[in-house]
Amino acid sequence: MAREEDDTVECGVACYHPRWARRLANAKLFCVVWCMTIFTQSVAGIGLLTAVLSTIETRFQLESKDLGMIASAADIGSTLGLVWLSYYGGRPGVNRPKILGICMLIFTVGTFAFGLPHFMTPAYDVASGAAANGTQETNKDVCASNRSASTTCAAGQESASSPYTGVYAVLFLAQILQGIGVAPAYPLGTTYMDDYVTKKALPFYLGFSYVMYGVGPTAGLFLGGYTLSRYVDMDKGVDPAALGLSPGSPLWVGAWWLGYFVMMGVLGLVAFWLLLFPAALKKPMEENENEEEDVNNMLPGTEPPSTFDPAKTLKQHAKEIMLGMKKVFSNWLFMSITMAFVSYNAAGNSFSFIPKYMETQLGMHKAQASFILGLVFLPSTLFGLFASSAILRRFQLGPRGCLYMSTGFSVLALVFLVPAGFISCPRPPIAGVNIPYGHGSTEFDLQPSHVYMYNVWTANVSLARLPGGIALTSPCNADCGCKLDRYRPVCASDGITYFSGCHARCRESQSVAGPGGIQLASYSNCGCVTSNLQSITGGSTTQLPGTQTIMVAMDESTGYFASVWATPNPENFTPDGVADTANVSQTDRRTVTVTSEPNAYTNLSSSVQRRPSTSAFSIPCPTKCISSRSFLALLTLHLVFRAMVAVPIVVAGLRALSPDIKTLGIGMQTLLARVLGFIPAPIYIGALIDSSCELWSSSCGVRGACLLYDMPLNRLLFVGVQALLTAASIILLCVAIHLYNRREAAEGKSQAPGLTTRDIATSMGSLASSIPSLTNVGVRNRNGYM
Repeated sequence: MAREEDDTVECGVACYHPRWARRLANAKLFCVVWCMTIFTQSVAGIGLLTAVLSTIETRFQLESKDLGMIASAADIGSTLGLVWLSYYGGRPGVNRPKILGICMLIFTVGTFAFGLPHFMTPAYDVASGAAANGTQETNKDVCASNRSASTTCAAGQESASSPYTGVYAVLFLAQILQGIGVAPAYPLGTTYMDDYVTKKALPFYLGFSYVMYGVGPTAGLFLGGYTLSRYVDMDKGVDPAALGLSPGSPLWVGAWWLGYFVMMGVLGLVAFWLLLFPAALKKPMEENENEEEDVNNMLPGTEPPSTFDPAKTLKQHAKEIMLGMKKVFSNWLFMSITMAFVSYNAAGNSFSFIPKYMETQLGMHKAQASFILGLVFLPSTLFGLFASSAILRRFQLGPRGCLYMSTGFSVLALVFLVPAGFISCPRPPIAGVNIPYGHGSTEFDLQPSHVYMYNVWTANVSLARLPGGIALTSPCNADCGCKLDRYRPVCASDGITYFSGCHARCRESQSVAGPGGIQLASYSNCGCVTSNLQSITGGSTTQLPGTQTIMVAMDESTGYFASVWATPNPENFTPDGVADTANVSQTDRRTVTVTSEPNAYTNLSSSVQRRPSTSAFSIPCPTKCISSRSFLALLTLHLVFRAMVAVPIVVAGLRALSPDIKTLGIGMQTLLARVLGFIPAPIYIGALIDSSCELWSSSCGVRGACLLYDMPLNRLLFVGVQALLTAASIILLCVAIHLYNRREAAEGKSQAPGLTTRDIATSMGSLASSIPSLTNVGVRNRNGYM
């Protein structure tokens, strides 16, 4: 027997168990490897995915609801994996570290599969419209009269399905594999640690794992931000500078796949170390100390749960489970807390779309949004978790105190969330989107040497949504056949952003050197770009009786119908009689005539001249935004108070259950949070984001990714759904408080003791990450079994 026990603490794999490795079979080293398991899975499964989702949307022309399905797939896989885990992982004598190692290998395969679509598809077609070698030529991003937008589609390609359907399937299945691989990480690791460390040391070890759940997603966001600053086809010899692209360009697509292949090697190494651990370690000397600790912390009038009996039949176990589930679902106090927990987690699952929201509303590029979110998320979340745990421990709050604490901090989280929905950076004036064609500025200087530094001035124009909706086609570009497969913005000399060079009716383009060696497309002869009219001269020196409107109309060769204001101040008159400069606005095309109001001087005449160049460059016109600071401040406070809800709401759920159904109850709570919260929330949130889309990309009749969003509606839906879910959680917590007060009045004042460190550690485990496992499935009994 001694030899058999000695064998169980040998490290190795298969038949290889070197004697020197025995010293490695200890709980401290397992804690290090287990924490690395949690960290690497959080990096690849949460942080990295959050960072690259919007890039995947652009690269493969997916919709936001497709992104939601991909984000939910890991939770689907994890739920499926738990069915096997609950049966096999809880059997006596099972080597739990090896199960963790095998699942880690499955997670590694899923990580590898997630990056595969990059190699399954050809190089990304930017279609930036930049001319090659600096020579002037007409290309597909300039106007070619009488060209149809669909003439380049192959026969039978119209209305076909998306060419990336296979890619979507691979990404979905890869996330399923990741979910299966992550399923046992928390429950098996926790129970293994619980078996082989002292009860006093357990919270210390578990604390490291909880820190990893916070640090991992943040590291994933940083890694994603770095890889997205590298071009997607960096491995295929594509020079983004030659295409006129930089990380801040709307056409930029970063190397979303790179981080997954970096993590694949790290994950495989951690899996190897897990496979070396034995089924059992040496038990601590204090194994049987404080044997009655759990009994002392139970609700009054309850008995300890019965131990696991392997002699019972499957039918007997199923009957016990059904009776236990009946007790759980008939406990209205616990169910109200559980549904509040579900709403809480559903609101938090919008986290995957925050980088996309920051890109849309704050004008950040993808790498920048991921990096900034990482800086905000880690300190705010960790501070909230540790602060709430300290409050619980310091004041020894009971169930009522936990419920009040959860409710109060939920209200504060909602208070800081709602104002964030009113913060946005102004969208630059885009012709046909938020400004009509022909309303450009007369005071705009466009130079390629400082295209990132100029200030846009647009006179007397309201940048609101056009009454008739988006109208990218106007009389000036109707015969150009411009395509909507990509958003290729150009900033024109009138200070207006046009959807593409074609939509600005530019006839020619050439490559010019921009800042940092970036090759920009310089467009010229742009028919839709408003000319900078210079002077209005002629007429008599006689002073006009008052402010008059002179209607100057021009034919197509010289310009457009314009209104010109002349003032009666003599200093503003030229020797020829009228003001030498004037503001103009395009309205229509007419023949060259001059008229005036009846009381104007009858001998007045004028001539109109305009600047000959109507040009544009292949970047959007920039806008200055300082609102991002306010948004990030509110987001930080929201995350802090939201994190402070997590621990007390789970503790309250624990205290609402009798010990004989506590494990089953917490397992059902986490399962409901997954099925009703984690899985469906990204799908319907993605669908809501899609519903705010104003303009979809389209290629040969197939709808792709959203190009432009209705920004006010996008804010209302994204922040609104989080606010509603948070409000629902608050209402359910208030119901729980009422039910608890009624139960206390019926049964007498609660005798439940204050919280122990282990209570807090147990509660934190069930909410450790956004892809948690059934935290307490198989919590061991006093015999050491699961």
